[in-house]
Amino acid sequence: MSGQGRRQTWKNKMDFFRSNFRHNGDMRRLVSTRVCHGTTIKEVDWNSGGIIPDTDCLITRDPKVVLAVNYADCFPVALWDPESGIRSVLHVGFKGAAEEIVALAIGKMISHGAISGSINAFIGPGICQDCYDFGPEAPQKIAEQYHHHLRWDGIRDKYFVDIAGIILQQMAHNGLLERNIINSRLCTSENPRLFSARREKCPIEELQSGVLMMG
Repeated sequence: MSGQGRRQTWKNKMDFFRSNFRHNGDMRRLVSTRVCHGTTIKEVDWNSGGIIPDTDCLITRDPKVVLAVNYADCFPVALWDPESGIRSVLHVGFKGAAEEIVALAIGKMISHGAISGSINAFIGPGICQDCYDFGPEAPQKIAEQYHHHLRWDGIRDKYFVDIAGIILQQMAHNGLLERNIINSRLCTSENPRLFSARREKCPIEELQSGVLMMG
C-alpha cells in the first residue's frame, strides 16, 4: 500500500473518532492501537493519548480513558472488571490466538488486581470458521495446542480455523465465567455490512475497518 493510501486510511480513522467525540467528550481521552498482529500489550492512562503503534492490546485502570481497537476479519475483544475498574481491548487474529494474547491480557489484568470471576468479556465480529481457511498447512502452534478448533476439508484440501473458539477456550481456562461472556457471533466475511479483507480481496490497510470502543 502507498504511503499516501496509508495516510488516508489513518485520516479516515481519526475523522471517525473526532465525529464520535464531538458530542461525547474530550478527544484527549482516546487511546487507540495501530495493530501489529502479535501479542504486544501496553498499559495506558490519560497521558498516553492518541494512537499507540505496534500494539494489539491496551490495558488501563484510568476511568478517564476511552480505549479503542480497529479490526476487519480479526476479532476485537473487550475485557473489564467492574470491581477493580481495570479494562482492556484486544485485537485477536490467528497469530495472537496461537500466542495466547487473550490469556496474557487476562493475566496482566489479574496482576493489577482484577479477579478472574469478575471479569466480563465481549467478543466482537470476526471471520468465522466456515470462511477462514489456511490451505493444506495449518499453523503449527494452533495444530499443536488447539487442534480441536481445526476442521479439515478433504474435498477442498484446506484447514478451517475457529478463532472465536480459541478465544473462548483461553477465557475459560483463565477463570472467566460463561455467564460473563458475550459473543456477538457475527462473521465479517458473511455479513456485507461489516468490513472484511478476505471478502474484498485486498490488504487490510486498504480498508477503513470497524472500531471497538470502550469508555
